[in-house]
Amino acid sequence: MHAVTRTVNLALRATQISPRGLYARWEKAARAAEGEQTGTYADFTMRDPWNWIVHRDEFVPTRRVPFETIEASIPHDVEALLTRGYGDYMQLPPREALQPRGSGHRLLAPTPSPSRLSPLTIGDT
Repeated sequence: MHAVTRTVNLALRATQISPRGLYARWEKAARAAEGEQTGTYADFTMRDPWNWIVHRDEFVPTRRVPFETIEASIPHDVEALLTRGYGDYMQLPPREALQPRGSGHRLLAPTPSPSRLSPLTIGDT
């Protein structure tokens, strides 16, 4: 990844495109359809904006749901949005596919006594 970002950085310097100029180009592209009544919205801050397109009928009317001690507004069809963005978000990945994201991460697995938890490192059998 470092090689890719370094290459991009060198290319931007060689073409004399400043960070401000790059941002201005992104802003222009992201706002190209602003004001048009398409009923489709996208988040261009994500690296995969096609997965985060929101259609108006999926978003409104919003619905209120309990969240801890408050009620929060969520999109009308939040399941469609989450599925488009994450795939089958309700299905846990197989244990073999779980990867720790850094040193020292541990999972807690129940022991025969539900009142006690013991540490279990991913990959233990």
